[in-house]
Amino acid sequence: MIVRLVRLLRGIVTFCAESAMAEQLIAACAKQNIPLDEITPSETGFIGECSPRAFLRVKECAEECNVSVKKVNERGGSVWMKTHRWRAVLFACICAVVGLLYLSQCFVFRIDISGNQQVTDEAILTVLKEVGIDTFSFIPGTNFKMVREQVLLKLPALSWMTVNPHGCRLEVVVAERRIATDIEDQKTPCDIRASCDGIIRNMEVYAGKETTSAGHVVEEGEILVHGHYYTENNEEVLTHAKAKVIAEVWFDKTLRIDLNELAKEYTDEITEIPYLRLFTFRIPLSFTAKPEGTYDTSWKEQPFTLWGREFPFGIDTLTCSPYETISDEAKLEEMACEILEKQFSQLEATEYADFAIIERESRMRKNGTFMEMTVSYIAETDIAQDSTVQMQEKPKEETP
Repeated sequence: MIVRLVRLLRGIVTFCAESAMAEQLIAACAKQNIPLDEITPSETGFIGECSPRAFLRVKECAEECNVSVKKVNERGGSVWMKTHRWRAVLFACICAVVGLLYLSQCFVFRIDISGNQQVTDEAILTVLKEVGIDTFSFIPGTNFKMVREQVLLKLPALSWMTVNPHGCRLEVVVAERRIATDIEDQKTPCDIRASCDGIIRNMEVYAGKETTSAGHVVEEGEILVHGHYYTENNEEVLTHAKAKVIAEVWFDKTLRIDLNELAKEYTDEITEIPYLRLFTFRIPLSFTAKPEGTYDTSWKEQPFTLWGREFPFGIDTLTCSPYETISDEAKLEEMACEILEKQFSQLEATEYADFAIIERESRMRKNGTFMEMTVSYIAETDIAQDSTVQMQEKPKEETP
């Protein structure tokens, strides 16, 4: 049974030999070790079976013996392969493509960085390259926890970082270290420092020992109230300093707007062109022409995802937004002034809401293609800021 099944998988050719000397063909096949199966006599010769490859040798022996050999039928694996060979090739191609797609998930094709303001993308990418993470890097087996620790050691300006692989794309999310230390725990000892330069107008100390008083000029970072100090009896006190320090401060704030961007008046005629993205190449899928004249472009990426994994290809859309340019410079400058005034009004209502503005002086100037507005403020605000406690030396006792 097993032998029959193996023969069927290899293929079986049934043939008939017609000649009075058919026995010579059987003897010639046996002499050349050609296996013949299921040999049965017929009126004109015999009927036998063999494999498709053996049948070719049987035909050669038949010519030497002057025996006529005719194929009756063929069945088994060889027939199936001949009949469905294109389906088999198609299935093999599909398997190869799927294998290549999943193999592409093992390599980095793009690195997206977010959360950084002071530290540039180039600096982070350079350090990632130093620790072995770059385009076309092999992902499986990469210890991203170790990568995170190495990058944080090389970039002290970062306080936190995570690397999230999404298929062939790496998402790097960072958080920058804040210079000022926020003391949230009210039981933690701390000092009070000046958050900026100013003249103290009023000072209320609730805990700690003050180092200055109203009327004094202080600089940014100067200690106003100690959280660690010694009493007159040389008793050590370590506390969470609390104080309200109202000071008169002065500072400038500058906002600017690009006149070239402001001069653009966009039309409603938007052109979208789809592209097929393969790795880093984009192939247009439409013959739509780009608009004439001046226009802005933007890309919208839609990567192909399967079971939550992104592949290095997809459909990207190029959006072209035509616009006309305003040539009246006086009108542009007037528009820019109105916009900057509104931005400062919003800024004073949000960011400077805790400031009691005493004096305000604004200045406008054109700097190349930018219109800038600078406002000089004189205001009163609370400049008390918690900071890490600074330990004080114990005063020397006076000898009588």
